[in-house]
Amino acid sequence: MNLNKHEYPKLLLKYPKLIYLAWIFRWALEPRTRFLSKVSNNAKAHRILDLGSGDGMYASKLAKSSTYIGIDKSAENIAFTQLILPHFNWFEGDLENLEFEISEFDEIWCFSVLQYLTEPEKILSTIQSNMKRGAVLKIYSPQQHQIELNLYKDAFNKFSNYETLHSRRTFITESLISQALTECDQIKKAVLYGKFGRISHEIFSIFLIMFSQEKLSLKAISIIYLILSLPFILVLNFLDNSKNTGNGLYTEWQKK
Repeated sequence: MNLNKHEYPKLLLKYPKLIYLAWIFRWALEPRTRFLSKVSNNAKAHRILDLGSGDGMYASKLAKSSTYIGIDKSAENIAFTQLILPHFNWFEGDLENLEFEISEFDEIWCFSVLQYLTEPEKILSTIQSNMKRGAVLKIYSPQQHQIELNLYKDAFNKFSNYETLHSRRTFITESLISQALTECDQIKKAVLYGKFGRISHEIFSIFLIMFSQEKLSLKAISIIYLILSLPFILVLNFLDNSKNTGNGLYTEWQKK
């Protein structure tokens, strides 16, 4: 099993509802997850298209009566989300070669995916040109990689991890988005991961990097490390209150 490659353990495939435990864990330890869970939970659009739907966590916040379509390039993710949320529609697809009718949707999500694209400006422009008037595009992406802890930097550079395996190509700035979405008005902005949030995220990410390695010894060490560091992660996590600068950028754009 390789967590970095979206491989799901057999136990989870047999009992897919166990993913809710992982989602609770992520919600408690990741400011991004809490924020986007709130965004999805408050969604009132009639038809929603999720570009980069992952394991379906944010879709799970929607009412079953919602019209939702999730697209992800990982076949493993799509197979799993079909198990956990069969009442929604799931399709395998790549944003850089997307062949999907966008104009029928009221709301489009693009969470934590643009940074892996070769030409994110081009993709945003294409999405915009196919959106209907009044539709809203919701975007979350890292906007910088400001590091607080040398230990995290060392682990990031030494061990293979999600970012290196999936080739994060760029950081998505507000300027980059606004230059691509010339036919849209920005209606909301939020910045995540200020100093405390960055430290909390880096401490937690060290655990994720170590736990995702193949060696059982590293997995065991990572679990002990997490137990010892958990109080610090939680305190720093909930103390974070970034207003202007941070590693995470959330914006909403409405087609004129």
